[in-house]
Amino acid sequence: MTSPNLELVFNKDNPSNCILAPANGSGPFYSAVAKLRDGKDMITTYRKSENGPAVDWESAPIIGSLEWREVFSDKLSLAGKAPMSSGNILKKTIFSTTVKFSDDQGRKYEWRGYGAGLQMLFEKDGKEGIAGFKKSRLNHATGAFEPAVLTLSPRAMEIADLVVVSFLVLEKQRRIDDTSSNNKADALTSGDIGFGNVTGGDNIYKHGV
Repeated sequence: MTSPNLELVFNKDNPSNCILAPANGSGPFYSAVAKLRDGKDMITTYRKSENGPAVDWESAPIIGSLEWREVFSDKLSLAGKAPMSSGNILKKTIFSTTVKFSDDQGRKYEWRGYGAGLQMLFEKDGKEGIAGFKKSRLNHATGAFEPAVLTLSPRAMEIADLVVVSFLVLEKQRRIDDTSSNNKADALTSGDIGFGNVTGGDNIYKHGV
């Protein structure tokens, strides 16, 4: 029997300050919170809760962190490992829309569509995506906002933490590189996160996460 996909729904249109909740309430919850450290360094901390939305996210296990840097690549730490240049972990080349990375077992993956908005994650040289992203949008027929969703197949769930963190890191950088002031503002905004706050003033209807 095939296992169902995991659909993670964004509560805010901000890859640096959001909660990702399983659509059916069953599965891990994730959070991303960007805060200043010592009043000068911006750090995004990624956490995971296996027991529903955390009452206190500060006590939830950390699965990664990102130190923002102005000139050089951000520094990324995964699963408690020492921070290193994010460009050495999530590898992309000039004029390419593919970002490559590996898991702890040496298996290789590719996010395809970087620059236009990440669309699909593949195993290296794979023909079928194992994770996909759907941007938030306004449903003009109903007038309702439809939040962004990151969908993981059973194969992607084997590396769920890595999929989530890599997506959020790349989307944050994509927004900063974007010439759109609205996108850039969203990536740079620090704010409180809260489960259930779909719009939260983050322009969810203007562009996707």
